[in-house]
Amino acid sequence: MTLSNRFSEGKWTSHGSKNTAAFVTLALASAVTLSACSSDSDEASADETATESTAVAITDVSNLEDATHYSESDADYEEADVTEIALDGDTASATGANSDGVAVEEADGEAVITVTGGGTYRFSGELSGHVVITADSEEDVQVILNGATITSDTDAAVSITEADEATVIVADGTENTLTDGSTRDEDVDDVANAALYSKADLTITGTGQLTVDGTYEDGIHSKDGLVITGPNVTVEDADDGIIGKDYLVLVDGTVDITSVDTGFGSDNEDDADRGWLSILGGSITVDTGDDAIKAENALAIAEGTVLVTASEEAIEAANIEILGGDIDLTSADDAINAAGGYGTESSDTDDDPQGDMGGQPPQNGEMPTDMPTDMTQGGGQPPQGGGGMDQAGNQSVTISGGTIVMDAEGDGLDSNGSITMTGGDVTVNGPVNGGNGAIDFAGTFDISGGTLLAIGSSGMAEAPDTDSDQASLSITLSETVNSGATLAVADADGNIVTTFTTIKEIQSVVFSSADVTSGTEYTVYQVEDGATDVSDGTELGTGTAGEYTNAM
Repeated sequence: MTLSNRFSEGKWTSHGSKNTAAFVTLALASAVTLSACSSDSDEASADETATESTAVAITDVSNLEDATHYSESDADYEEADVTEIALDGDTASATGANSDGVAVEEADGEAVITVTGGGTYRFSGELSGHVVITADSEEDVQVILNGATITSDTDAAVSITEADEATVIVADGTENTLTDGSTRDEDVDDVANAALYSKADLTITGTGQLTVDGTYEDGIHSKDGLVITGPNVTVEDADDGIIGKDYLVLVDGTVDITSVDTGFGSDNEDDADRGWLSILGGSITVDTGDDAIKAENALAIAEGTVLVTASEEAIEAANIEILGGDIDLTSADDAINAAGGYGTESSDTDDDPQGDMGGQPPQNGEMPTDMPTDMTQGGGQPPQGGGGMDQAGNQSVTISGGTIVMDAEGDGLDSNGSITMTGGDVTVNGPVNGGNGAIDFAGTFDISGGTLLAIGSSGMAEAPDTDSDQASLSITLSETVNSGATLAVADADGNIVTTFTTIKEIQSVVFSSADVTSGTEYTVYQVEDGATDVSDGTELGTGTAGEYTNAM
């Protein structure tokens, strides 16, 4: 959650999407009221419900060919049809099927290989320069990287300016590197802004290694759709890591991204049925200063391994669906955030990227400098009040499977609309500051299956709806529990329903599983590591399953 802090008329007002918090000046204030909040990037209002996205992120490989340009035969070719392009420093030579369509020139002090016409082109060797491929709009292009290193000082390493579809085949057992120049010709419209750039639908396949160094803007960018299936892809030093404008699909293979802005994303905000992203398998690791995995409209994770080691927001889209996978998310703001979408305002404005309502207001001498980091009402039940105050949007988070672990400094599991959970194992290590919550939603949170543990600050603590089919607990602790503590939740007979170890300070525990019985009282204890009962534990708070009111 990100907040824009403004001081006016004796109030420090936090302009968030769902609710507004007003801090009355010290001279007038005897109490501080916080309302559930979310970022400028989490805009939820009546305007957002006016136009809905029709984009659907696919959840099964069987739907890949119908939903995208991809065909399993995209990587098939005949050796007789291959044009060999041997790279040699500042020059190259071509032999084979379409060698007449290959030209080597010099421009701006480096070699430029121009390939004209569809077909299959195999690159090997090292080039100080760049490759430009132009085919007819109805022709397909195959680019085989067979131990190729292409380094440009002035342009994209490989640019596909026109084709029906383009396929980059990373040859088995080979290592390949693409590096683009850090500048571009400012007089060129629609400049190729990535080391590997395509204006056509793009497939990256094969089983070799591809390393992409994006020094200008993006690492890999398709202006249409992008499907990755098979290779090991590493993107370094990029603004955006990998972008498929209309859609982006990881089928299998290994992807490792280090970026400044979006790590892995689909950014079409102009078409209601585009801007979607699916992870159907494989492994992806993202380290970024902004959003790690982001789609404008729809995002689905069905299988595979997802590791976000650093991000502002780890996963973001208007509609998020998680069916499976092993997912580990670290974020400076929200970990999973359902926000934005087609027809809504831009969600890219982050005035205060830490989203720290519990921190200090503007230093104008009229407000205290040490605001409380949490708002509690003692042990037991969480703060009383209604749910989200503003109208919920059409955004949604749906979880039916997978193992999800979050470490969030902002909200952990956040939706500007609804949350639905029918399965899976979800652990939210939420924020320390009281201006965020481990769970935050503007509409409803219905839970009917799976296991949910959400721990963190208590000021904005929320839990699933009390009329859900599966019961939940929401307990505010009597004292702050430090990192490294082992806690157990047990019923009145001492039967333990869950144990866990904190990784940072907490004051709130929300828990739901099939073992929790509605109307039954449960207590949180601090116990010794490895304890099998709570007889020697310290009581920290008690609550009754299904009997609580979410924070405002």
